[in-house]
Amino acid sequence: MPAYLISDLIPREAPEFQQYRSLAAEAIRIHGGRYIARGGGIEVLEGDWSPTAVVMVEFPDMATARAWYASPAYAKALAVRDKALSRNLILVDGAAIAP
Repeated sequence: MPAYLISDLIPREAPEFQQYRSLAAEAIRIHGGRYIARGGGIEVLEGDWSPTAVVMVEFPDMATARAWYASPAYAKALAVRDKALSRNLILVDGAAIAP
């Protein structure tokens, strides 16, 4: 069953943000993830949530998503994260798709 990483982020320093994006994208690719959304337009339909940028990544399953987050490849991105951005980050278990 797929798992979804959802990040609501605010970019900070431009050079570090670009470095973070590159390193994170490579780590995601290595772990079989794929971007579903990456900072496109946002339209709030209900509630008080006002995100500026949302990134969504699909992983094959929760175990793979957790392995990505704990990986040495992603640790390189985390090393510049605090200068690159601030964010809220969640991992959501996907729904089983009926045949």
